[in-house]
Amino acid sequence: MADVMREILKDPSGKVKRGSEEAKDMFSVTKEYHEVKPAYPSITVLAVEIVRKQLLKEIKTTVKGVSGLHGSTSSSRSGGRRQLSWKDINEKTPKTVQVIFEEHMPLGTYIISTLVTPEAIGPNIVAKRKMRPYKLTSAEILSDIAYCRTPYARLLPVTRGILYFACGAQHTLFQYSSRVGHTPSWNTTVATLKRLAKLDGEFIRTLGTAPNRAPMMRTDNIQQYLKRREMRMGKTNQMKIGMSAMVNEIEDFNPIAFDLDDKLKRIRESKRRELTTEKLLDMIDGDHSICVGVLQWLQVLVNYIPQLEKMKGEITKLYRTEGAKIPLPRKRKTAIYPLATVAKNENITTEFRDALLDFLSQIGQHDSHFNRRLVLVGGDGLTYERLLQIKSYLGSQDNELRRFDLIEPFLENWHTGWTQLSLTFESHWGEPLTKDPSKLGHSASKIGQKKPVNVKKVDYYPAAYMAYIVLDVRMVDCWRILFGVEDIFSYFDELAQNNALPTLDELKIHAEVLYRRYSTQRAYEYALNGHNPDAGVHSIPRGAAWVPSPTENSSSQSARAPAKKAKDKGRPLLQTDTYTGDMSLANSIMFIHDTMLSREFSQAVADGDPGRVYEAFKRMMFCFAGSSHTKYTAYTLETICNLELESSPELKDAILRNMLINPSGEPGRYVEGDLHIEHLNLELEEMIAHKDSAWDGTHIRDVVAPNISRFVTLKNTFREGVGLGKRRGKHPTPHSKPEVKILLQTYKEEDLHKFRKGRTYGSNEDGTSINTFGLGHKQIQETPQQ
Repeated sequence: MADVMREILKDPSGKVKRGSEEAKDMFSVTKEYHEVKPAYPSITVLAVEIVRKQLLKEIKTTVKGVSGLHGSTSSSRSGGRRQLSWKDINEKTPKTVQVIFEEHMPLGTYIISTLVTPEAIGPNIVAKRKMRPYKLTSAEILSDIAYCRTPYARLLPVTRGILYFACGAQHTLFQYSSRVGHTPSWNTTVATLKRLAKLDGEFIRTLGTAPNRAPMMRTDNIQQYLKRREMRMGKTNQMKIGMSAMVNEIEDFNPIAFDLDDKLKRIRESKRRELTTEKLLDMIDGDHSICVGVLQWLQVLVNYIPQLEKMKGEITKLYRTEGAKIPLPRKRKTAIYPLATVAKNENITTEFRDALLDFLSQIGQHDSHFNRRLVLVGGDGLTYERLLQIKSYLGSQDNELRRFDLIEPFLENWHTGWTQLSLTFESHWGEPLTKDPSKLGHSASKIGQKKPVNVKKVDYYPAAYMAYIVLDVRMVDCWRILFGVEDIFSYFDELAQNNALPTLDELKIHAEVLYRRYSTQRAYEYALNGHNPDAGVHSIPRGAAWVPSPTENSSSQSARAPAKKAKDKGRPLLQTDTYTGDMSLANSIMFIHDTMLSREFSQAVADGDPGRVYEAFKRMMFCFAGSSHTKYTAYTLETICNLELESSPELKDAILRNMLINPSGEPGRYVEGDLHIEHLNLELEEMIAHKDSAWDGTHIRDVVAPNISRFVTLKNTFREGVGLGKRRGKHPTPHSKPEVKILLQTYKEEDLHKFRKGRTYGSNEDGTSINTFGLGHKQIQETPQQ
């Protein structure tokens, strides 16, 4: 019968004339096929009817709840109807919708795909679609059709609406899109987000009360200045101050670690009274410090010498084996759950107390019912200080919740690392227009970098680039001296041509020599006090004889000045005619020592090894004690005392293993908790600027804040679901070849890393002021115990 109908349609005698009455009946959608007398038009009308009925059948099947367009979660409150959850709304949603329509609506998918696909430009030539892929476009069109048919088939439209909301779309866009069935309305989107926030809230409370699971919390202050365009009574410019918090589930949860009674017992033992400076030093794993220091010397050489690039993977492996302390799984993904914000000021004790009680209640800890176990709460330096203070203030309250005995404060890492970087700038920047090549300011001026506005609190990322590029080039220059060559790049190029490149084991032996020679306290002392030819591996090659310029010589004509006339805490002035050391070399060694510590800290975070982070943390404590950053001396010392003297081994291990988070789940992408909450706060501040609300207002507290982490993830990843490139969180870093070339030439001309007896640049210091680790050790030793 199909062949008969096909022949009828092909018969020229049956075709209708263009413009005739019969032609108007071709593919008619208003008449039945039996009402059309000519065979040719009648068959086309029948075909329309058959296709229409099939499409109607398919769409009815597709919009049912079992297809997946309604969502994957059922709730008794919705009468058993399926609802959307956050696991339905992600970058995979477009692909999921496409698969649903291909399975349940094959004819509709075929027709729409045919319509959106352009014809081939020639026989056997198929155009490759780079823009507007037809499968994705077909799914989008069919999704709009299904949503117009029933508001429950909303998987893709709701995802679009939430994406628009996260991107701060105007109401006008929502009005238009909801009118044409592209997204839900603004109110519907807000209601959906509020429901999703409640689902997360229920999960968080379950997590907080479960016997075999537990959350850990991080909190921070948040503020945004809102400027009114038109002043009215009650409508003035104001700084909106509040607090935010986020939680994540503790990995490898061990109930023994969070035993409140054990914690209180260990505090009552007062082991801090027996703590001495030497015991603090003994807590540092010296062998590990040497290991990661040597690996960093190796890493710098491999990064800058193209012929050694193949060794990068081996060095990474060494960091995960020999240099590892507590390596976390490389692909462990951390699920982040922000809590509702509160309009409280952490600098006001009563408000800070209320904020903590609010956050605790959100994880299921109330006056009427709470678990007698520790709750980890972290924050930056100020928040950590406030947590410690309020625990001491409320010691007379009725129960463990009100006394905050449940709270176990821990210091977050990003602000600690930032402070260490600022300390490096403060110690090593030098005087304006200094001629001393060991000073960071001298190197910065050579490569066109400006002095930070405040060297005591630098802008982290530009400062990190500046410090680390100078560190890298100085280390490369030390490698050049070790090999005894004029140009290290030409040297390795020649070795490669002769198939004589050194092995990793050989380079590792050289790296250990360089580590001891240029990045240790002993090497610094040798360079500062006079070259010691018997120093073994610490023996540094001699450079050209030092001849001070007239300006430098005139500033140091007399013998050592009396201590009372010297600056910087009464240290005597150094004189070039009696001085036998090399202060410039010593300064550079100490810069390498301090900046290597800073970079080891940041690399350990990214690699996901909290044990390495903690080792660097313990060394930083002494550096803070010898600098102006005395608050962080107290913070870090308190943390060390808490972990080493007042925590069980299980609690210490739990804190360290959960110190870092990895929201992306990608290798090498671990971050500090306080850095992540800062990023979330930036999003919250942008949201509150768009909506005239308060931090404890319904819109921010119930809709925006609990979902803010989901918004960030959706904006960053949704592009991938439609075949676009991943959104980059930062601009690609330009190469630094000109900077490397200039700095290498400068250090070579100055013989910076060779010993030049008597080298000073008219400094009013004896050199020890930049040794913050040594000064910190002395400061802690001389401080009376409290």
